[in-house]
Amino acid sequence: MMELDLEVEVLDRSGQDIDLQKWGEVFFETFQFEKIYSGVASLVFIGEEEMAQLNSQYMGGDYATDVLSFPVDGTHEIPEGAPRVLGDVMVCPTVAVKQAKEHGWSQDSEMCLLVVHGVLHLLGHDHQETTERQIMREAEAKHMARYGLDHKVFDD
Repeated sequence: MMELDLEVEVLDRSGQDIDLQKWGEVFFETFQFEKIYSGVASLVFIGEEEMAQLNSQYMGGDYATDVLSFPVDGTHEIPEGAPRVLGDVMVCPTVAVKQAKEHGWSQDSEMCLLVVHGVLHLLGHDHQETTERQIMREAEAKHMARYGLDHKVFDD
């Protein structure tokens, strides 16, 4: 069995009632399911104002989005002994709540999708091209199924 040296940090800066343990487990388990057994990553829940700032600064959007991922070390070779810094996933729970209502499914389904989606971005998945989007959606569906949740496909 592979040695497990995966360190995740889960923080709440959103001011919402977030089950950090549950979403931290989904975050951690998604890495494991993707065969990532070592590295450092963080999952941070933030408010709409902070998310809008990040979206504007890094993606050029002028609104609070649902999830942003900031990969760090990517897939290049890491010097021996140095931890692989996977990156940060930022989730905005108030946007997630709104989207769950719009999408007609549970808040848990929406939050799970966003956490999984964020991890997949840290691991190099993307959804800009049709083929990439299909691969990413299939990966999301597999993760959602692990928790007994449906996976719906929404326009990007």
